[in-house]
Amino acid sequence: MAKIFISYRRDDSERQAHEIYNAIKKHLGGTIEEIFIDVDSIPLGVNFQEVIDAKVAECDLMLALIGRNWLTITSPETGERRLDKSDDFVRIEIASALVRGIRVVPVMLDGASTPHAAELPEELRELPFRNGIEVKWRSFEDDIKRLLSGLKLQPATQMPRRATGEYEPNENSNRLLMETSDERFEGQVIRASEDFPVIVLFWAPWCGVCASLRPALEEAVLKAEGGVRLATLDVDENPDIPGELNIRGVPTVYSYYQGHPVDGFVGPPQISALDFVARQADRVS
Repeated sequence: MAKIFISYRRDDSERQAHEIYNAIKKHLGGTIEEIFIDVDSIPLGVNFQEVIDAKVAECDLMLALIGRNWLTITSPETGERRLDKSDDFVRIEIASALVRGIRVVPVMLDGASTPHAAELPEELRELPFRNGIEVKWRSFEDDIKRLLSGLKLQPATQMPRRATGEYEPNENSNRLLMETSDERFEGQVIRASEDFPVIVLFWAPWCGVCASLRPALEEAVLKAEGGVRLATLDVDENPDIPGELNIRGVPTVYSYYQGHPVDGFVGPPQISALDFVARQADRVS
């Protein structure tokens, strides 16, 4: 199945981007691993252009969301048009896709006009010649149906379900992997951690890093064969616990043991998910 990168500018189309993300996710049967939205949590000290380029390279398709202000939004610090800045994330994303020959679909939002080539930086001037589609809020459902039909995305419910990586789900999966919530957190995490480590992944549907981290943690937990559990908590649907813990970004991972957090990280892990899970399992060995 094609991997999709959704490129958008927060000040221009954040709401529409997440609505389109959720519509595609629903169409694909809840699969999030194949959709990237937001290149967030880039570690300090790394070349963010290389990180974005690598993330785009993993995809087969890019949706370039263009709202009414996409072309003209300026930097509050300099007054310069953001699209003219070489370090603009949106410019880097689209340029990376075009130079790689990745399929780029302009999505014109709520009456936005297709930009003229002369209005764009040189590396983006091919964009107006890519066949695009209009998506309007008042006809959102019909427009999304046309988008999905044009993209020819196959729903996950029509495909054999298989976990990522080399492991297969088994009868232990429901015992070791669980969705938690504000209401269930005390029992599923705090009290359960008295007997064995419980790793908690705080995530959000729009988080691209979360989409790749979650299956890696799930695979590592199943390979640990019962030594540790994994609970996932959607911070958008469950804001109370993240608020109490002062969690400011996703992904955030905490490992609880004997009722208290004992390990964790924020953003992309510095060690593999397998090594992190093994470190937690060693606490009871």
